[in-house]
Amino acid sequence: MIFIATILSLSKISKRAEEKIILSDVSFDILPGSIIGFLGPNGAGKTTTLKIAAGLVKPTSGEVLVRGVSLTERRKVAKQMMTFIPDNPLLYDELTGKEYIRFFMDLFAVDVPAKKVEHEIERFRFQTEYNKQILHYSLGNRKKLALLCAMLRRSPLLLLDEYISGLDPVNSILIREILREYVKGGNSILLSTHQLDIVKSFCDGAIFINEGSIVDRRTLPEILQDNDSIESYFLSQLQSSETAQKGIR
Repeated sequence: MIFIATILSLSKISKRAEEKIILSDVSFDILPGSIIGFLGPNGAGKTTTLKIAAGLVKPTSGEVLVRGVSLTERRKVAKQMMTFIPDNPLLYDELTGKEYIRFFMDLFAVDVPAKKVEHEIERFRFQTEYNKQILHYSLGNRKKLALLCAMLRRSPLLLLDEYISGLDPVNSILIREILREYVKGGNSILLSTHQLDIVKSFCDGAIFINEGSIVDRRTLPEILQDNDSIESYFLSQLQSSETAQKGIR
């Protein structure tokens, strides 16, 4: 029996667009049952990294493994084990929530009892929106629908790009409770965010990226042991990485 120690492993991922280096030797692992905040300034490479991990963008070089399965060699199998939700989920506006859930289940061959679907709708407090056309959804409700579908699919890895932003306080609390329950089963979340308070209150650790390179990776206790706050950690990592980049140039 082979024991898979990581849910997600990125090894020496690089991405170039013509002469521009977008990512350079990005490597990190995500362990089972963890919520990891993906930090960095705008344009640091967070979204590109998430899209490469999700198989939506092809890297120039490097390898992505999902539970030990190569995204390059066994793409279909690897993609079945993860769900990517962008900051503004791409849904079909002409459908109702009910129709979209049915479409999603057919598309990804999700076979769950009707009672399970009803349970998730209640758990997400989505009864009022369920029969409404997606066109009329707020950004928060679009995000809730996308995550509801992901919970029905039950892939072991969630890649969330600025997911918590755009949620009102009540829904933010609800969604965090749902996501915490999700990782209790050994599933994992990689969450890019600019909301530093989310890292402190919700994440087990953080990965910091700047100018396409991984700068730091620590658990939350390690961050708070060496810094007065998440904000001071963010600023110190940003400053040190920019200083290092100037030295290289």
